[in-house]
Amino acid sequence: MPWRSVAVEPARWPPPWLRLGAAPTNPTALLGESAVATSLERNGGIILGRNVRVGRAEVDIVALYRGQLVAVEVKSAAVESVAQIEMISRINPRQVARITSVTCRMAQWLSVDQPWTVVAALVTIHPSPIAPTIDWIQDIAEATYSGK
Repeated sequence: MPWRSVAVEPARWPPPWLRLGAAPTNPTALLGESAVATSLERNGGIILGRNVRVGRAEVDIVALYRGQLVAVEVKSAAVESVAQIEMISRINPRQVARITSVTCRMAQWLSVDQPWTVVAALVTIHPSPIAPTIDWIQDIAEATYSGK
């Protein structure tokens, strides 16, 4: 199926019920989120928001990528401190359910009629000057949803 672009009218973004949260205060988390946002933009993605909050739920990054609405949960760790399996275990089912709910609401607000997804980005921060490594886990919500 060919990708279709999603047009976001400036007058419709951001929705009135959405608020942008503060950037992470942890330097590792901030570096990880910045690396993921930069990677998405370099590959043609459009960042709609970072630290997007609806109620108690927060989505680290919301983007349009290849015509699809994507919510990204970012987990970052210094290379010597945490194994990837430990980063994955930090994503709990309740958190995924909240992110999924927020993403569904955003898809409906934007009238997105193609699938949307929730992914995880596991970022390993290396000692400088080595760039962070990003490993993507597709569809952590175990399904791709339609916004309608």
